[in-house]
Parts: sequence; structure tokens; C-alpha cells
Amino acid sequence: MTPQAWFAAPAGRHLDRLEREALAPLLQREFGYYALQLGCFERPLLDASPIINKALVGRARRCDVQADYAALPFENMAVDLVLLAHVLEFAPDPTAVLREAFRVLRPEGTLVVMGFNPASAYGLRRRCDFGGAWPWHGEFIFSWRLKDWFRLLGLAPKGGSYLGHAPPWLGMESDWLRDRLELAGRRWSPLLGGVYVQAAAKRVPAVRLLKAPWRGEREKEAAAAPAVVKRGRQDSGG
Repeated sequence: MTPQAWFAAPAGRHLDRLEREALAPLLQREFGYYALQLGCFERPLLDASPIINKALVGRARRCDVQADYAALPFENMAVDLVLLAHVLEFAPDPTAVLREAFRVLRPEGTLVVMGFNPASAYGLRRRCDFGGAWPWHGEFIFSWRLKDWFRLLGLAPKGGSYLGHAPPWLGMESDWLRDRLELAGRRWSPLLGGVYVQAAAKRVPAVRLLKAPWRGEREKEAAAAPAVVKRGRQDSGG
């Protein structure tokens, strides 16, 4: 099953709505000139962002920019917002994709990551699937590991949420049940949602200006110089 077909199915449609609802408050408070979405090119997810210049990045022809996620054709520190939409769990080297997103982000720019949570009904469904269909062939990443990667890169967490508490195997007639399970899951087991949305800011260490170690000695010598000259004149006059 392709990502397009999966998100067109009942469970996918329900998850798409929840993801957009979770992204909206994160995107609406971020400003700047350029925003990128990597992954899920079949459904643009940056509509809630006030940033004017938005681009879908990926290998598909319909993307605005065709590129590899680990080799983005953008300058260093050129982008204000990067959204990784279900990219890391399907990347051969997820840390390389994270490093590349970090590279193109400007200082204090925001990275938003959406990923499937292995500690959920979605993770259980993945372990029971042997056909390799999307998304069950991916390597789901725990949110604590993602936060460790954030810390190593120099990204400071800005908040996040978990969603998709209804199991993905419910039938098409179960929208009412999905909504009830979502409410119950957010109240009683919020960390067990099928998808997490995590935001982080790029931190750049401040430059500390150090006083030259020899400056104080030169100032002392300059202050003492007139007294030496004056004393020398008195000696010669006597």
C-alpha cells in the first residue's frame, strides 16, 4: 500500500485530521521567510503557517524541490522552519536527515518532527505485519531517542503532543469510536498515541568576548610612564 492509499483509508483520514490539528498551533506561532516540508508530499501540511514561502521537498516529480532528504540544495542557516513528516522512520540514516535539517535551519529556527510511535497500537500493528506495506515496513523511533538526537545536535525542545490513540485496525464504520478512543487516550494514556509531534529550536552558542590578557599590563605601563619622565627631568635639573 502506498502512503497516498493509506491516508485515503478510514484510519489514515482520521490520522490526517488529527495531525493537522496538532500541527496548527505549532506552525501558527512561527514566523520568517522560508518553510520546508519533507515527506508526505501527497498532502501539504504547512497551510496553517503564516510563512509565505513554502516548499515541498522530496524525490517525487510533484514536489516543488526534488532532492534527497540527506542532501538538501539549500545554503546553511537559510530556512526558518523545517517539517519532517514521517521521514525519519523510513530513512536509511535518520540521523543524517536530522543533521541536514539542522544545517539549513537559521539560528532559533524551528524543526518539527512527526513520527509513528513504537510504544502504541501502531507499534503493535507493525510488529504483526510481515508484508512490508506502508507504514508498517518503517523503523519506528521512540520519542526519547529523538530527543537525545535533538540534544546532541544542539536543538532545544519546544513542546509536542501525542495523537492517534485509536487502533489502526478499526473498520470504516468506526469514526465515532475513533473519536471516543482518542479522547480517552489523551486523558488516561497520553504517551501511547500512535503518532508524536515534537518541535525543537536550533540553539547556537553565544560568542563570549574575552579581554586580551596583556591589555591590563600595557595600561599600567602607560599610567606609570609620565611619572618616570617627570622624575628624570627633576634629576637632570638638580
